[in-house]
Amino acid sequence: MRKCFRLCHYLASAWMGRHSWWVLLLCIVWTLLEGRFISALNDEGHALLEFSSRLNDTGGNLVGWNSSHSTPCGWSGVGCSEDLHVVSVNLSGKQLEGNLTLDATRLVQLQLLNLSSNVFRGAIPSLLGNAANLSILDVSNNVLRGYLPKELDSLWALSFLNVSNNELEGTLPQGGVLASFGSSSYWGNELLCGNPTGRTCGNFRYLLEKTDASAETPANQLSVGAIVAICLSAFLVSKITLFSIWYCRRRKKRECEVKLSGGRMVMFPLTGQAVTPLSKAVLRKTQKLRPQDIIGSGGYGTVYKIVLDDLSAFAVKKMTKCGTDRDLGFERELQTLADVKHRNLVTLRGYYATPEINFLIYDLMPNGNLETILHDYANHNREPIDWELRLRIALGVARGLSYLHYDCIPHIIHRDIKCSNILLDDDMEAHVADFGLAKFINTHETHVTTMAAGTLGYLPPEYLETGKITEKGDVYSFGIVLLELLTGKRPKDDDFRDHDFNIVDWANALRAEGRPEDIFDENILGAVLDEDLLTTLNIALQCTNEMPKTRPNMHHIVKMLQRLQGEDDYSFCSSRNLSHKISLDSQFSLSSSNTASSDSPRAFYSCDVV
Repeated sequence: MRKCFRLCHYLASAWMGRHSWWVLLLCIVWTLLEGRFISALNDEGHALLEFSSRLNDTGGNLVGWNSSHSTPCGWSGVGCSEDLHVVSVNLSGKQLEGNLTLDATRLVQLQLLNLSSNVFRGAIPSLLGNAANLSILDVSNNVLRGYLPKELDSLWALSFLNVSNNELEGTLPQGGVLASFGSSSYWGNELLCGNPTGRTCGNFRYLLEKTDASAETPANQLSVGAIVAICLSAFLVSKITLFSIWYCRRRKKRECEVKLSGGRMVMFPLTGQAVTPLSKAVLRKTQKLRPQDIIGSGGYGTVYKIVLDDLSAFAVKKMTKCGTDRDLGFERELQTLADVKHRNLVTLRGYYATPEINFLIYDLMPNGNLETILHDYANHNREPIDWELRLRIALGVARGLSYLHYDCIPHIIHRDIKCSNILLDDDMEAHVADFGLAKFINTHETHVTTMAAGTLGYLPPEYLETGKITEKGDVYSFGIVLLELLTGKRPKDDDFRDHDFNIVDWANALRAEGRPEDIFDENILGAVLDEDLLTTLNIALQCTNEMPKTRPNMHHIVKMLQRLQGEDDYSFCSSRNLSHKISLDSQFSLSSSNTASSDSPRAFYSCDVV
């Protein structure tokens, strides 16, 4: 603009005739037009545009990022200070794919960067270490690889960090800010070691990596590290072998086995209880099952109720044999499943194996299943369940699945989460049933609504396309259950079929139309804070995202639901994290303005971002 004024002044001075006045007027108009239509985007905007130009924006969330603007302050996901400097970039769950190439050096006042739940690949750029004001960094739930840049260790303003659920590796830098965060900041990076990940870097894998990386070590000579690793692994193998022998002998003493009528009955004891009399009693009842004892059926078989006395009742699941060649494998798997114990999982109490058929024996859950009390309560003379109970059930199911996915050995993918597989005890506590049974299905004899693994309406889209299932498939099915709890509708409700919808499409469409109140079950509307319903809806729609990588894992879902129920656990948080979170909530929202479901920061953040 200064150049334009100087040019006008020069022209007016050079032409001193009687027409010089309109030359000045023309220059002034040109200057005004330039200021209105030819304003240049600032450097921070160019940095963001260069970053977005290298991404695959499948959801079209960055279409409003335009070089014709003077600043990026009005762009989706971008927050600015009063002096129009970028202070926050929140692109969480925007279906973005590509390398993380953001040049944070040019965003001089950046305080928050949230790129979680996308498909960012490659390494975390070392340039992020130049963002001196950065206080919150969340790149969780992506496909980032390589080492954590040592430059991040000097970000002393950083009060929150979440790099969980990526594919990072190597040793975590020590002595700086990175080591001050809890292990939850680094979950899901199995090759990352060092305090506070909970994994030491002296194990066999890392010793081998160091050995391979040493170019000076002769090929025919073992390094000290390799020798130590071999000795350590041999020691561990011997200990594991001895433990296995001891465990098998101990189990033989613990089990009570009764062989009658060509079958084999095994009952697994609960702690401190004798099982010998119970085994024979259960066997007698199992051999006399009648049609009137049936209490349910599904893809894994028919379920019967047997009552021994006033205090003992069991559910017996009858499963068709898949072939005699699988008998040994079947019993080995059941031995493993019997050791899976959690307050939100149905405990396997025993089994009865015969040449023709197998029976699995579980504790009976007196309040039936979630399918009945949620969708068919009127026919069973029940009242609709309130929001408090629905949330408690959802949290119980999430805890059970989290245990299966991450805490039990071996890890188990359920593959058939649905309301009828969620059972309720005397206290209406949720127990997940049928985990670990998918591998026992004879695919030629399954229930009509059940495929090789899962039930129509609950199956994740990637399974229908590829036939492959991961723990993110369980997350999708859990999201469907959560939508059922919110809406009171089944996933294949007639309303959806009439409009060629499913429950996920229907909920997304109503939310996009600004009608979220039409989503929720009328039995809970008005009895709970709208904020809580919207937050739960947001969780459910994250779980049912079409892209598996963008779905949260069950650890994170448990934490989000705990915060909704008021079970925040700040015991692992540092005081500076907590105080920063409280002050941050009053400064600006962590969710982008165009995300209708992200009205509350607590849906994502307490002390930890999830």
